[in-house]
Amino acid sequence: VFVKPRAIMGSCCCSSNKDKDFMEQLLIDNKISIYTVSWNVGACQPTETESLDSLLKPDRIKSDGEPDIYIIGLQEIVELNASNMMRDDKKIIDLWRGAIIKCLGSNYRHIDSIRLMGILLFIFVKHELQSEIKNIVSNTIGAGIFGVAGNKGAV
Repeated sequence: VFVKPRAIMGSCCCSSNKDKDFMEQLLIDNKISIYTVSWNVGACQPTETESLDSLLKPDRIKSDGEPDIYIIGLQEIVELNASNMMRDDKKIIDLWRGAIIKCLGSNYRHIDSIRLMGILLFIFVKHELQSEIKNIVSNTIGAGIFGVAGNKGAV
């Protein structure tokens, strides 16, 4: 996916004119490539022997070159039951982050992750662009039981 510069600049909230000018020049002079993927993992956890290459580095990426940004959405990272609704287990985030980092390699940096019960979103960016990512804002919206529980919602 290649993002059109004007679409980003219309919603960009840069902290200074210098930042805005830099971003505008970056987007006009270069194409920023963003790879997005969503995967229902069925409450399974990554293992040491499994590779995420087929998900994160399909043949299309190998021929077009590595994307500048990865946005990786995982669903059903835990069993959807009452005890998991009340527990915020950071271990599962660390397991998935580690598996993704192992696949992407040292050229990418983890920028942010956000979780709502069984939904987990990661953002990784190429090392050389990391310093240009600022003012990260993330949020969750629970829309399940009583309109607030995390069994339904968005990140």
